[in-house]
Amino acid sequence: MALEGLEIRPVLRPEDLALSIHEGVAGTVVRGFGHVVLERVSGDASLRAAVRLLAQQTPPSAGQALHGPKKEVEFVRRVGGLARRVGCTGRHLRTHSRQAGLSLKGLVRWSVLLHGLGLFQPMLMPWTTIAVRLGFSDNSALATQFRRTAGECPMRLARRPWRLVLARALNDVTNCGRKGEEEGRTESP
Repeated sequence: MALEGLEIRPVLRPEDLALSIHEGVAGTVVRGFGHVVLERVSGDASLRAAVRLLAQQTPPSAGQALHGPKKEVEFVRRVGGLARRVGCTGRHLRTHSRQAGLSLKGLVRWSVLLHGLGLFQPMLMPWTTIAVRLGFSDNSALATQFRRTAGECPMRLARRPWRLVLARALNDVTNCGRKGEEEGRTESP
């Protein structure tokens, strides 16, 4: 898996260096997530475009959200919104994702969670601000999304090492076909 190096923005204060490194690691994890999922998608161009869009969409950086002007970012949080942005129907994306052995709904949800974890900075970027930046109405809506997707509250998931969170996300997104085969049913995203 060949990815670009860690991107760290120039900083003037030592405390900004930790924030820049965290943002760089978070960006690398999200790009890695998208890259691994793209390896599973072989044929359908619209599904490939959807995966790329999820991995490349960027909410405002933590520093920009705290100090810069507010920038309106349409952040994809649902399959229907993803389908509109890619230019096809949700049914088309679901069909091709099932054929590739992917959970489209899980892919969208984990993408949002990984971006949210990348924005989180204790004492600098509270979960309420992250919820608003990601397009949720409030903190409880974001926490509900975390619990439904990962089975944990945002703080508990944020304490886990990135590699474990990434492995869990990839496992949830790529094992949908096998779960359905074992139980004799298919997952409905």
